[in-house]
Amino acid sequence: MAMGTHYTGSHHLAIAKAFSGFLFLVVVSLELLNATHRDMKTAIGFLFQSKEEGKNRLNWPVVIVTLLKVGIILFCVTLFVWLTNPDDLAIAGLCVVFALSVTRLLNHIFIDEKEMVEEATERAVHIARDIGSAARGGINKGVGVVRGEKKPFSEDDEESAE
Repeated sequence: MAMGTHYTGSHHLAIAKAFSGFLFLVVVSLELLNATHRDMKTAIGFLFQSKEEGKNRLNWPVVIVTLLKVGIILFCVTLFVWLTNPDDLAIAGLCVVFALSVTRLLNHIFIDEKEMVEEATERAVHIARDIGSAARGGINKGVGVVRGEKKPFSEDDEESAE
């Protein structure tokens, strides 16, 4: 504000309404951009997880984050009702930006990290099964230690064990 310029209450209310409206537009635009980055059907699909074929259930962590985003958007729309001072509006706008950052981080954890963990777990299980079947195959062929004694592969190994 310029020195000597004093705004009346109605000017503050007009500024607050404009700020709330533009903050709402920015937040909604960012969320639509984020949702359509992959495609809208995939973004909506993240709200559900399928345990069995044909049965979908809600993916609660993603649903809760989505509800938090809706709450942030509603806060932006109604911000002018609670705050009219431009300094307070700026602080509230900063808090909205931080809250959106937290929701993006949570979505990354609940969606992207979950996919990476599932892939790594699947690979680890596959490797463990391969190692287990190889070990069982070796044990079935007579390789191993039984009561501190070497169990030979064949009769030739039995001579070398003595």
